[in-house]
Amino acid sequence: MAEIWLGFDTESDVTQWSYEPGLPISGHVLDESLAAVARLTEILREHQTAATFFLVGRLLEVAGSEYYDLLGEQGHDVQCHTYSHHLIHERDMADSVEVAAGSVRRGLDLIEEWFGVRPVGLCAPGGSPTGFRGQPERLKLVWDEGIRFLKSDNLGSPASPMLPSRIEPYTYADDGYPDLWELPGVGWHCTMTLPRAPGEWPPRQIVPDGPLCPMPPRTPEEHIAHVTAELDYVREHDHQFSPSWHPWSLYRFDPGLTIVDFLLTYARDHQMPVYTYQRKYEEVVAAARSSERGASHDR
Repeated sequence: MAEIWLGFDTESDVTQWSYEPGLPISGHVLDESLAAVARLTEILREHQTAATFFLVGRLLEVAGSEYYDLLGEQGHDVQCHTYSHHLIHERDMADSVEVAAGSVRRGLDLIEEWFGVRPVGLCAPGGSPTGFRGQPERLKLVWDEGIRFLKSDNLGSPASPMLPSRIEPYTYADDGYPDLWELPGVGWHCTMTLPRAPGEWPPRQIVPDGPLCPMPPRTPEEHIAHVTAELDYVREHDHQFSPSWHPWSLYRFDPGLTIVDFLLTYARDHQMPVYTYQRKYEEVVAAARSSERGASHDR
């Protein structure tokens, strides 16, 4: 059955604000991030739906009480997006494993400090076409920090970047971590479909084997048409819809966040269940354990 895994990479515009401690913070992009999250939680409340917020820890150092009021009081699922939006995949990182580990750890510490629960999920900034497969040092660092599920495999081929290399949840058993799960992202990143500057959009397919789209969405209605094509595709193929959407990016394009209201209405009308990433992780683990018990009993 097709379903929606509802998560938001919660940061501010990383092109305008450095997350590193001690550097100036742009009040404009922080205000934009908070306004976006506020509008988003309002829509979620109207639909009586919870979501996952993969939160950059640095935000909590400068506006922890505001983010807690928006997310903690409403009971949303808060997971980690590192401390400072470090690109922690091996292919992205010039920094050492120790630097990557420090960014993950500090992000986890701040979320635990403000929300009272230490996350077990990590969304890796930037994404990857292969997740963390074949990266033993990176896998060890996230495992040692208590991470039990990742959202890092969320890019496909250049021709069809909507779909990752693998769609179903999988473990890193081949790398020695059978209890570390990947929950792949499926769907266009909003920062790819809503470019920040003219000329960033080459003609591209919204869905695999679909017609070329000559330009990005210019209105909320055009954005809805784009996402409708994605949702129809995942329903037809029984995939999940789990895109990398960013509150600030959606809000800058359309402060009303029409697309989020549309998404939840579409889910209701087409009977697509909506999961937080924590809930989906727990369901996947329970199903895997049940399958193992059944296999053991058969033997």
